[in-house]
Amino acid sequence: MLCPKNTPKEQLNQCHPILVDVLRNLLSFLVKNKFYQDAIAIADRIVMVSQAFELESNLCKALATITVLQLTMGDVVKVRILIINGSTQYNIFPGSPNISSRASEQCSIYKEQRV
Repeated sequence: MLCPKNTPKEQLNQCHPILVDVLRNLLSFLVKNKFYQDAIAIADRIVMVSQAFELESNLCKALATITVLQLTMGDVVKVRILIINGSTQYNIFPGSPNISSRASEQCSIYKEQRV
């Protein structure tokens, strides 16, 4: 087994490095087959593993994937929360203090287009 699901965050960096690739392939399969809720759970797992291995690029891609999946499912509120909290929690855009207001504007535009 690559890494059990209940592995504490502190021990994730001791898992086999191929774990990220396996999770990414699983995520791709789930998205292609429109299992969006399961895909979000796997993307969350990729976020945790990416943090453990300090893979900032994978972290950003996983958060973007979660954002797109939530928009696909029509959950604009969760997208706003993810962007606002994610920008501070994961320190993705440290030089951009207005990220939350821009994200909020983009979510509003998206919501208006869907109506």
